[in-house]
Amino acid sequence: MTRRLALALLTIVVLAGCGVPTDGAVRTVDPPVTRDRATRPAPTRSPDAAVTPAAFFTTPSGRLVGVRHGVVVTTPVATLQEVLAELTAGPAAGELSKGLGTALPPTMSLHVLRVADGVATLDVVGDRPPSAELTTAIAQVVLSVTSVPSVDGVRLTLDGQPLDAPLPGGALTARPLRASDYRSLVVARWPDGLDITDEAVPTS
Repeated sequence: MTRRLALALLTIVVLAGCGVPTDGAVRTVDPPVTRDRATRPAPTRSPDAAVTPAAFFTTPSGRLVGVRHGVVVTTPVATLQEVLAELTAGPAAGELSKGLGTALPPTMSLHVLRVADGVATLDVVGDRPPSAELTTAIAQVVLSVTSVPSVDGVRLTLDGQPLDAPLPGGALTARPLRASDYRSLVVARWPDGLDITDEAVPTS
């Protein structure tokens, strides 16, 4: 047996032991399954994903303006949690420099209890805003929350008990709060240089 023939026979034996076909046929081999961050499926977005929610902040005149922070619309609860985190964190540095502020105390937080029939129920935790700023603070919350697709009303609770909320005219109400309740406080397209929401606030 020549050395070349011996090497050829050895190669055939090795390939057969590895499960590689030696008959010359072409076969398709499935790639290995990998599970890393790059191959995980993206979150399913709602049909309204093109609508970007906004966090509403105060202007020097005491009116409100909505600023988009790039919150991604996924499920109502998850989107609400992101919007509330942006709202309670307050204006970013660039927004502060343009005069935006907030009536929400830094020690106050809002927790999503549930979303049902288009109404989000939020529990207020921590310090409440001063009486003089209570209506503005509630307007910030209501306008921000109802900018989330599929949410059109807000109920507020404190330690699980419903809160009567003030409207701009001074009246208190226990019904779900709507964006239209605080429409008179909204300023459109101010200030320049920020991604201001320009959708009309509903009137009903």
